[in-house]
Amino acid sequence: MIKLSKLGLTPPPGSAKSTYVSVLFPGWFFANHPNSNIIGASHTQELAENFSARVQSFVRENERELNIHLTNNNRGLWSVSNGSRYRAAGVGGAVTGFRADLAIIHDPVKSRANAESERDRATTWDWFRADLLTRLKPGGPIVDVITRWHEDDVGGRLLANEPDRWHVLKLPALADIDDPLGASPARRCGRTGSRSSSLRIAASGCFHEIASRNWWASTL
Repeated sequence: MIKLSKLGLTPPPGSAKSTYVSVLFPGWFFANHPNSNIIGASHTQELAENFSARVQSFVRENERELNIHLTNNNRGLWSVSNGSRYRAAGVGGAVTGFRADLAIIHDPVKSRANAESERDRATTWDWFRADLLTRLKPGGPIVDVITRWHEDDVGGRLLANEPDRWHVLKLPALADIDDPLGASPARRCGRTGSRSSSLRIAASGCFHEIASRNWWASTL
């Protein structure tokens, strides 16, 4: 069994990362961890609340299977019947007064232009470190889903600061020669077009990877 507390994912565009990580996973986590709190963070409050609404829809449509139901539907802060709560937060927004058992950071950088701006990278990093991380309970897991625009982005800094504490699940756009799932080399793994700089960064060797099929069922 692999027990992870800090997980980074670098999937290619069109790989359904939003659905799996930022929509289905929070609902599963609530169902299996009563009285737990989740912070779902994105580069804007609007995007964070969009994911929040999608989690609500998933819970609403699967009440019987999850054995929970919504007790309010405010997109910014809502709760379910087993005492769990969800807080949506945009980068730079306030998260004070809310302690999280799990933090999901989904695309904290809006665009390539923002990633290439030293000031924007510093602003995002300062908020992540000084605001978001201070709201996470000791030992609480973090899932960072990021499009790699720049080697000095949030994902790069996290690995530089704590290289031995982060595990990264790298899902390349094109299968590698030693693909752990047995895909043929160069087989396209997502619905993406040509390689972008983000895909090259993800494959540049600055990540180590976890690719066990059993991970999803055995961790958290």
